[in-house]
Amino acid sequence: MGKNKQITKRGLISSIVASSIFTLVYWISFYELNTLCKFGRFKNNITILLGCMVFFLAWFIILIIRIVKKPAAVPEQNVDIYKFYSRCKTIWTCTIIIVIVLITCFYGVKIYHSAINYNGKLSWFLSDLKNKRTVKLEHNNIYESGIEGIFADINKKVHMPEKLYVVNNFSLKFHSNGQITSFDTFLYGKNAKGELGSYLISYNSKNSGNITIYLKGYVNPNYNDDKLLEPLIKTMKVIPLKKTVRNWPEKQYGILYSGKRSFGYNTDGIVYIDSKGNTNSAVNAYSEIVGYIVSVFVPGKESEYTPVRYNLTDYLNNIKTAEPSKDNK
Repeated sequence: MGKNKQITKRGLISSIVASSIFTLVYWISFYELNTLCKFGRFKNNITILLGCMVFFLAWFIILIIRIVKKPAAVPEQNVDIYKFYSRCKTIWTCTIIIVIVLITCFYGVKIYHSAINYNGKLSWFLSDLKNKRTVKLEHNNIYESGIEGIFADINKKVHMPEKLYVVNNFSLKFHSNGQITSFDTFLYGKNAKGELGSYLISYNSKNSGNITIYLKGYVNPNYNDDKLLEPLIKTMKVIPLKKTVRNWPEKQYGILYSGKRSFGYNTDGIVYIDSKGNTNSAVNAYSEIVGYIVSVFVPGKESEYTPVRYNLTDYLNNIKTAEPSKDNK
């Protein structure tokens, strides 16, 4: 009887210790999960969380084995003391369940709060999961594929409207061999259903070979034709880009487009170009210079090398670029 009593007491103590350890590990796992969701310190949390997962897996395996295994019969003379220990175990089990529920609710609310926009790393992860797209930049040579190649790659993953508007500008940098090194822009437009779509697009060859596109960003659409993207694509088709940058002994060049702009009467770098690639450099301005101008420049050295500003026009021969001779007066 003493032996059986000792075993029963040992079973109760073992149950209390085991459930306490389980609760402690459960709390640690939720604490680490909460900090991961809040701050995103993946390297700091993942080791502990993996350890907790291994513990829970081992726990449930042992639990299943104990359930399947037939319990030893309790002698009749020990039934009363067994019932006492059983009641103690039940009370302790209920206490543990209450503690686990409280831990779950407490940290569950915190994790849910981290999932709300801008409240934690989890919110950014969920936002990226929903709105972030990446696509490999295959047309990565500006001389060979132009701007069209970039949008051809993007449209493989994200189907953008045909009519797009630039929020601020389109900026691109490329190497002297034509290799695109980076670009970024923010576009918007209406899809076939008439719904507004926005596209924050960026690429940096130092970080990745993929283009990153963020959808559904905030934009104040005014659908101003001065901000159309199409003139950039049309102008880039006819610009003698390689010939233009050949005059500058540098390794890095840039392209900038901001929609329709006014340069006043400043003719520095202004080159009129038509759809066939014919050009006419502006020497004097007899009217305000306005147009969908695409600038080709050397980043950081605009004062040393005057940017070439291409202004696409359908009336190249009608543009006055030099002062009329006295004979014609």
